[in-house]
Amino acid sequence: MILGDANGDGKVDDVDAQIVAANWGDSTTNGADDGDFDGDGVVGPIDAAIMAANWDHGTSEAAAVPEPSRLALLVVAASVALACCRWHYCPLRG
Repeated sequence: MILGDANGDGKVDDVDAQIVAANWGDSTTNGADDGDFDGDGVVGPIDAAIMAANWDHGTSEAAAVPEPSRLALLVVAASVALACCRWHYCPLRG
């Protein structure tokens, strides 16, 4: 388990932040399931710091493959940049 992963899905993300926020300031005996990552029995700033330190760590199928729209945007941007440089206007040259 990754520290900061409150819901146990293998990644630290906004869902975990929602769990920490929902239990903020509360006493708990459920540990990381309630966002108490340091095990002191209270969800607070140290737990938020632990979560922030591990933010975006973990695995995700969505992270493994870029969305087609992002890929298309990258292709269009590269094509425009190449076309501009070919027409003797290249912002990279100044």
